[in-house]
Amino acid sequence: MRACRLQTAEILPEPRTTFPLARDLGDPSVARKAEDRPPSVRVPVWGAEAHERWDEVYATRVLDAGWTDYQEDIQRAMDHGRANGIDPEYGGVYVEGPHAGGVYDREKEFWQQAEVMIGMLEGCLRFGVDPYWDAYESVHRFVFDKGIHHEVGEWWPLLTREGKPIWTHMSHSWKVNYHTIRCMIQCIKRLEALMNRL
Repeated sequence: MRACRLQTAEILPEPRTTFPLARDLGDPSVARKAEDRPPSVRVPVWGAEAHERWDEVYATRVLDAGWTDYQEDIQRAMDHGRANGIDPEYGGVYVEGPHAGGVYDREKEFWQQAEVMIGMLEGCLRFGVDPYWDAYESVHRFVFDKGIHHEVGEWWPLLTREGKPIWTHMSHSWKVNYHTIRCMIQCIKRLEALMNRL
């Protein structure tokens, strides 16, 4: 938990340097790559931030300790991601943005959608339905309306802001074995928990 706490403390107000995105596979259609960003710009990757927050919540639950110590930082980080990472016009979550707020990369990658869906449902459970449900629903609708190649049954890897596929390759181990399947399982668990509160 100490490592999680230190990581959370770095999120706001001081930015941390994120790892290079795994998006640069030599695809010339990708509009923005990590090396295109000015070196002084350090940004949060919205999916990674959401993932770290719900992992911290999970850790407090497993350890049965520490929630009150971490609650404020977790909520602050979730609210920052919700306010800056969710696309209010087309739905879904952007890839990344400046730490001070706003958006740097308006494309939408599969794994950010998955992690933010889980994170926003965790926000509903921990902090109340408003305003996390609207953020969850925005990402959910984007994924199910535009992010899934329904004929194949798999998520598109990278989309434009509006939801048009940029990358068209399908399944790989980071998607099927990790982000997308886990997202659905974790979302079902959290939706069931929310329904039990009604």
